[in-house]
Parts: sequence; structure tokens; C-alpha cells
Amino acid sequence: IFITHDLGLVANYATRAIVMDNASKVFDGPPNELFMHRDLLTKSGLSTTPVMDLVQKLNIDGFKLPVDWVTVDQFVQNAELVRS
Repeated sequence: IFITHDLGLVANYATRAIVMDNASKVFDGPPNELFMHRDLLTKSGLSTTPVMDLVQKLNIDGFKLPVDWVTVDQFVQNAELVRS
């Protein structure tokens, strides 16, 4: 069990994430599902990672990348999708 606001740590080490907002649980589930709810992250005061921001920008430009990529490792391991 650990408590953090670092979504990179969550992506790399957690199998379950719980998000609290104003002493209420607003999310409880797998991290990859959490990362798909960017609005929930923002509302709860959690910052997105640079990779999440890059993926969002690439998708706006026409790529179809998974929105649950959070870490540089995930991005690099799947770089062939970016080249397509």
C-alpha cells in the first residue's frame, strides 16, 4: 500500500488505484481504467503525465493511440504504433 499523486508510480507499481476527493472515494479499480478518465483526474487534482499529454496531442492530430499510456516505457515499447 502506498499513497501518491504520482501517476507514473501508480502505472508502474499499482494493481489497484483508489482516488479520493473531499474525503469521498470517487474511483476504485485498475490503474489503466483510471487513466482513461482524464476528467476525473483533473477534477480530483491529479496531474497527468507528460506522456499522457503527448498521447492526447497525437490523437488530436489523427493517431489512434491508447489513452492509458502513462509512462515513457509504455510509449517506447509501443513506438511502432506511433510510426504507423
